[in-house]
Amino acid sequence: MNTFKQAEVFFSQIAQNKEIVEHAKRFDQEVQFHFEDDEPFYLEIRSGKFNLKKGESRKDYYDKIDILTDSDTFGLLCDGAIGFAEAMEDMKMECRDMIKRSVVGWFGKMVRLGQEYRIRNRLIGKTS
Repeated sequence: MNTFKQAEVFFSQIAQNKEIVEHAKRFDQEVQFHFEDDEPFYLEIRSGKFNLKKGESRKDYYDKIDILTDSDTFGLLCDGAIGFAEAMEDMKMECRDMIKRSVVGWFGKMVRLGQEYRIRNRLIGKTS
């Protein structure tokens, strides 16, 4: 499965969880994913809703997080095999300065909540 499809599955599944949606409502933000081995895409988060789009975001530095990674690291993150902090060490994030720390922390927590939700549901047979 390519990275865009993995992201579609991940974000559509976690959008079913009220706690994650409430957490997502804290910020309106875009997360731009650049891949060393796949096409870029970005995630729009607006009022707790997720919208994934192929290509490059037009938002400026202050309205997005830029992440450069590879498809293997992204896949491990979506599957819950590695945590956001561990994946972040493998990712080259352009937003490690002070102005973005709260937003990166917010996004990392949302990913962690999503991983936990998907793993819990996988164990009881609700997601694939």
